Amino acid sequence: MKADHDLDTAVTEGSLVVIRGWYSIAAEYGLHVPRPGQRPYSSDAPGMCISVDALEAGLWFPLHPLIEECLRWWRISPSQVAPNSWRYLVVFLGECRGAGIIPTRDLFMTCFRLCKSQGGYYLTARVGFRVSGAPSNNKGWKSRYLFVSGPVWGFRLDWSAHPIGNALPYLSKEEFVLVDRLKGIISSSCAIKEMTELWLVKAGLSSASRDRMDLGDLRGMPKMSDGKAPSTRAATPA
Repeated sequence: MKADHDLDTAVTEGSLVVIRGWYSIAAEYGLHVPRPGQRPYSSDAPGMCISVDALEAGLWFPLHPLIEECLRWWRISPSQVAPNSWRYLVVFLGECRGAGIIPTRDLFMTCFRLCKSQGGYYLTARVGFRVSGAPSNNKGWKSRYLFVSGPVWGFRLDWSAHPIGNALPYLSKEEFVLVDRLKGIISSSCAIKEMTELWLVKAGLSSASRDRMDLGDLRGMPKMSDGKAPSTRAATPA
C-alpha cells in the first residue's frame, strides 16, 4: 500500500497561500510542504496529510463531526482514502441537510461501504443505491499532498491496513424510512457529478465562493518576494 504513495509532492511553499485562500482554510490550521523524503505515511509528519484533490472534492476544514466519526470507525488515516470517495460523504452530508435529515454513521454506512484496494481505500455505493456521475479519480492525485496541523485530531494519522467490516448497521423503523428517502435523493443528486461552490455553501459545508483550482499549476507556482504566491483566481468582470 505504501509503495503506491512513494512519491514527492507537487505542492510548493509558494502554493500554500493560494491553497489556503482557495479552500478557506482558517489561520488556526498550519499548512506544511513535506520535507525531502517525507511521505503521506511518514511517522514524523507535522500533522494530518491531505491531498489537494480531497479538498477539491469538498473535504474542508473544520471537518464535519461525522467525517471524524467515520475515520475513527474505519481506523485509518484520511490520506489513505481516494479523494473522490470523499465526494460521496460530502454529498451525503449536504443532501441530508437539504432534506432535514440528521446525518448519522449508521445511515451513511447503509448507503455506502468502504473497500480496500492495493493503494488504499475507497467508498462505493451499496446494492440498492444507484449512484452515478462521480468523476474518476484524478490522475496524479497521489503527488498532490500537504500536511495540515492545528487542532488535536480525533482520529489516527498513522497508516494501517486491516480488514474492513461492512456488515449492515442495525436500523430502527424510522431509520429504514429515512434510508428509502435517501435512495431517491442521493441517486438524483447533481452534486456527485458537479460539486459546485454554490452547492457547498447551500449545504452549509463552505462559507466562501471560489472558482475551481487548476491542480496542474501547483508545481510551477512561483513564490513572491513577500512570501505570498500570486493569485490564480479568474478575474472578476468590473
